[in-house]
Amino acid sequence: MKILFVCTGNTCRSVMAEFIFKEKIKERLGEAGVEKFYIDSAGIMADGVSVISSNAKKVLEKFYGKKFNPSRKCKLFDDKMIENYDIILTVTNKHKDIILSNFDENIKNVFVISEFVEENGDIDDPFMGSVEVYENTFHRLDFLLDKLLDKLNILEDNMKKIFEINHPLIKHKLSIMRDKYTCVSEFRNLCNDISMFLGYEALKEVDVFEENIHTPIKSMKAVKILEESIAFVAVLRAGLGMLDGILKILPSAKVGHIGLYRDEDTLKAVEYFTKFPKNISNMNVILLDPMIATGGSIVDSITILKKHGVKSIKILSLIASPEGLKRINDEFKDIEIYVAAIDEKLNEKGYIVPGLGDAGDRIFGTE
Repeated sequence: MKILFVCTGNTCRSVMAEFIFKEKIKERLGEAGVEKFYIDSAGIMADGVSVISSNAKKVLEKFYGKKFNPSRKCKLFDDKMIENYDIILTVTNKHKDIILSNFDENIKNVFVISEFVEENGDIDDPFMGSVEVYENTFHRLDFLLDKLLDKLNILEDNMKKIFEINHPLIKHKLSIMRDKYTCVSEFRNLCNDISMFLGYEALKEVDVFEENIHTPIKSMKAVKILEESIAFVAVLRAGLGMLDGILKILPSAKVGHIGLYRDEDTLKAVEYFTKFPKNISNMNVILLDPMIATGGSIVDSITILKKHGVKSIKILSLIASPEGLKRINDEFKDIEIYVAAIDEKLNEKGYIVPGLGDAGDRIFGTE
């Protein structure tokens, strides 16, 4: 993952953020982590000549006990960076607005650091301030970047288990689904299409066996999947919208259902319906739920499956929030998750942003 921090001159806040974030990755992942996650910084008014401010350098060396490269020149932010970085994080709302207005207001990968981690406030400019002012900037960045690591779920084991399928065809179909003017029938068809593509990825390492067959030309040993060893389990009700698509891949696979609702008094999940194929404990289970928001229903569903002895579980979902993915990975380290898109965040009401609305309502035409 490539992350770029942006301030004004790239001599204070953004370069401090770059340095601090690299150190935090090293603390969690070791030296190899920096290679896996490319971190850089730039300034929207950088002159390409200036170096890190002396007080910023003093503060970084004070807290980390190491020398900072004084010859590193500041970098000017440009349009190529928009394409080359997965996430661009500005230190203030003003910097974000300048990027959007000067380049493209529809850019989707530019955020304010505080906004991205669901905190409030800009990071004030310490330029020309005392060492104490720069220390305050350091502590503010240190706090926000800790939350950023949690938000991005940058833990090596977790990253291996989450697969965001960045295929243009999937992105195209998902964009149509997101549009609030897309009708029920088209939404339903697109949900099935994307489910089929996700299933293709999730089943790429499924067990196979060889069987003798006769082609029109000759006999041969052919590779086949034991479809009956796979169960697709839909989380009611929205998960039903994924079944037709996934069954197009393996029409002989078994199907299960899990029904949950949240008790308004205890806020705990109540299981109102569960129906699984026989011998599900020996099957490879693919759990279907179009949206991973808080992750609660998925965590509860996995718990139910594990109580039934299921050992092999994968999750298929159209969109997911970072918070929901983190919760699942915190609870279960052995679960692979395949999603069409990892969205920005959850809002205060627990809805995925930008999301696509309530998947169940849009699939079934209800409100």
